[in-house]
Amino acid sequence: MGSIAARRALALAALPLLLLCAVRAAEHADVAPFKAWPEVKPEEQRKFQFQQPERIALANGMVVFLLENHELPLIDCSMTIRFGSVQDPDAQAGRAAILAEVMRSGGSAEFPGDKLDEALESKAASLWINAGLDSGSAGCACLKEDFDQIFGILMSVLRVPAFPQEKIDLALMQARTRVAKRNDSPAAVANREFAKALYGSKEGRVSPWARYPEFATLGAIARQDLIDCHKASIHPGRFILSVTGDFDKARMREKIDKAFAAWPAGEKAPENPRVDMKREARIYYVDRPALNQSTILFGHPLDLRRDHPDFPALMLASEVLSGGMSARLFTEVRTKKGLAYSVWGAAQVNFDRPGLFTCSCTTRNEQALEAVEAVRAEVVRLKEEGVRPKELESARESVLNSFVFNYDTPEKIAARVRTYEYYGYPLDFDGKYIEALSAATLEDVNRAAKKYLEPGKLTILEVGNGAPPVKEFEKYGKFEILDVSIPVAPAKPMVLDPEREARGKKWLEEALTAAGGVNAFAAIVGIRSDLLMHVGPLKLTTVMRVAVPDRVRADVAGPFGAVTQILGKEGGWQASGSWVKEIKREEAAKNLRAITQTDLGVLRVLASAKEGYNVQALDPVRDGERLFQAVMVESASLGRVKLYFDGSTKLLAKLRYTLENDPKEYEKVFLEHKTYGPFTLARRIEDNDPKARAKTVEMLGLQVNPKLDDALFEKPERATPPPEPLRE
Repeated sequence: MGSIAARRALALAALPLLLLCAVRAAEHADVAPFKAWPEVKPEEQRKFQFQQPERIALANGMVVFLLENHELPLIDCSMTIRFGSVQDPDAQAGRAAILAEVMRSGGSAEFPGDKLDEALESKAASLWINAGLDSGSAGCACLKEDFDQIFGILMSVLRVPAFPQEKIDLALMQARTRVAKRNDSPAAVANREFAKALYGSKEGRVSPWARYPEFATLGAIARQDLIDCHKASIHPGRFILSVTGDFDKARMREKIDKAFAAWPAGEKAPENPRVDMKREARIYYVDRPALNQSTILFGHPLDLRRDHPDFPALMLASEVLSGGMSARLFTEVRTKKGLAYSVWGAAQVNFDRPGLFTCSCTTRNEQALEAVEAVRAEVVRLKEEGVRPKELESARESVLNSFVFNYDTPEKIAARVRTYEYYGYPLDFDGKYIEALSAATLEDVNRAAKKYLEPGKLTILEVGNGAPPVKEFEKYGKFEILDVSIPVAPAKPMVLDPEREARGKKWLEEALTAAGGVNAFAAIVGIRSDLLMHVGPLKLTTVMRVAVPDRVRADVAGPFGAVTQILGKEGGWQASGSWVKEIKREEAAKNLRAITQTDLGVLRVLASAKEGYNVQALDPVRDGERLFQAVMVESASLGRVKLYFDGSTKLLAKLRYTLENDPKEYEKVFLEHKTYGPFTLARRIEDNDPKARAKTVEMLGLQVNPKLDDALFEKPERATPPPEPLRE
């Protein structure tokens, strides 16, 4: 420790001497003067310059852009295709997306999907095919040394895709899942319904510009439809190709010529559907239970395209309104008034069709009306008062300074020129646009805002929770509540074979006899069943009372108190303590069907003369030592189900079913059959549906035709504990 302290003291003592030597050395050194950089004027800083790709037009109508960049040993090959979902037939909405997905996932005969993926992974390469609204895309990216191989795979997949049925089935299943989940996100609901509201529909036909796949349209897509669509749409006459990266242009030109030489141009792309948007003040509301905030969209059509002289001035006005955290919407609505979690607005101007002026905000449900008024007020102020000189210059600086990021990589440059080629714009459009932005005056911007903003014709859509203030909203336009329920996929009609029908009816009669007899099941008008429901680690005692056919009351002894649920064909209620929540008709119908799909419910329906059904015998099924007789049954209350009866006892052993918006088949298993009065039924039911709350249900007791007062099925004031258990 002593030596360390001594060394530190010596260093400190020598420090003044070292500093003195340094100063004297500096006095005698020859120091070069600082370089005097000339002042760079702002207009020179923004001078629009970038490496222009070489444009080549091939004999088959295809346009190619080549842009060399030798910074890295990589090559990107990207293609824009005149092909999109607006060309889908109404009855097959979603076809373009399925086509692109299966082309990529299924590969070609030479490079099937799995082999294709392995080849790409081994080379750290990528390959993509996509379909958008009015254009498609395809391409590949890889190391320079692998380009010939990867480009060859891309050409094979584009020209001769295999369309394997299993990949089609997978793509359709995933698409159906997306349809089933499309109401899960409030933002997705708002954007979808807002597009429908603005683009409208005629004679029940939704505009192709606002159309979404449905279960029915996906169900209408077959393999041959994809083959025919590919043949008509995917060919060089519709391609705009760009290649950027580390290559020699002359050699790349030879490769492209050779690759496309024998591929005919194909038919010219058809004209896109006409855009005809609504221009009236309307208020739309979507009620989504359990949301604690509202998503609101505002908008109206814009009658100009990007090549219109007013486009630059309108974009500057849009920047003043919502260009960032210092813009008007953010400052006034969010910061000063605290009425929004997020808020934005923009003039969305298209290349070849009318655009949209839109605003959006998210806010608390109870503040929705205030937020609407605040956002609308800012649009009115921009139209009537215009922008201030300082705001204009700030907006101009922001737009011009950020524009360089559209061209900071060769791939972005290529994408930009492909877009202009696609829509027929001059390739120097951006240079002229920047000049126009720089030259736009305060008068130009205010004139554009006054001309194109129409706050009196705003379509306003809110996705919220609970009853909206209709009277207050109606001052802004006609009010309408939207139904966003998802149309159920229509089941394909059962093909009735007389021989199978007769055999199926015979098996059902045997099953009814074994379980208690047709007359006993047909005489059921009411049921009380005491159940033990296994919900995760919990075991919940439940008493369920059913007034046949469609009134149900369930009283549950929950860990945090009683819960009561009442269902009917028009809806119902759920009470927890004194809190009572309404159950919508759609949810009630699902719950009623789930209750009916038990062995008691199924056999009662089959025995009743009040509800008909279709039946077809299926081939017998063997599971180990057990042989099952199987039938498919379809009725109004059961839906379409498959029933499996034990070949020896004739008792119902399994039920397989599908959910309305889910093509997957789930299974209920009926175990430990026991006698309850005249009936022999399962004491335990297991369900493999992951969404089912109770995976196992145990029967503790059963009473047939008890006295059930109508008051049991009325709206409850609070939850009621289950009554005393049945005594057998």
